[in-house]
Amino acid sequence: MDRSNTVPTAIAFIVFVGLIIGGYVFLKNIVNNGREQTYEDAIKDIGTLPDIQIKLNGKYYKAHTVISYASQNFISNFPLSVQMGDDGTNKKKGCVYFKFDGDSDKPKNIEKGDLLIYGDSCVVIATTDFVGYNQYKKIGHIDNMEDLPNGSYQAIFSEAREAK
Repeated sequence: MDRSNTVPTAIAFIVFVGLIIGGYVFLKNIVNNGREQTYEDAIKDIGTLPDIQIKLNGKYYKAHTVISYASQNFISNFPLSVQMGDDGTNKKKGCVYFKFDGDSDKPKNIEKGDLLIYGDSCVVIATTDFVGYNQYKKIGHIDNMEDLPNGSYQAIFSEAREAK
């Protein structure tokens, strides 16, 4: 058996694999300006997100959106109708039959008017300030919370196209 071609073939294969790996690393560095992509870079790739319009008992509210993967995923499910109710403490809460993606940022200080995802399938509107220790994902903030209706109601979330 002639092995005179085995060594040059193995060397050619190693060089080929090295070129592929080197090319990948080179292109990755060009795309990321010579550094690894951070979470902040990835968030910048999302761009801007629209504000959220919330209809409660015939009245419209507007939430300013937080730029995050969780917000992007929440908005991608619009229009979204959720049965909301008082949970007996400091928030209105309603759950849906599917999961929202996005990592929990576990905000410590939750403010009145914060729009949040609790766990992976519940929408929460904070009705008072409180300290959060749970799996919350902040989606946005509602400014005009003073006249938020009491009790249970259907909340309809959609993209805010114009101020109402």
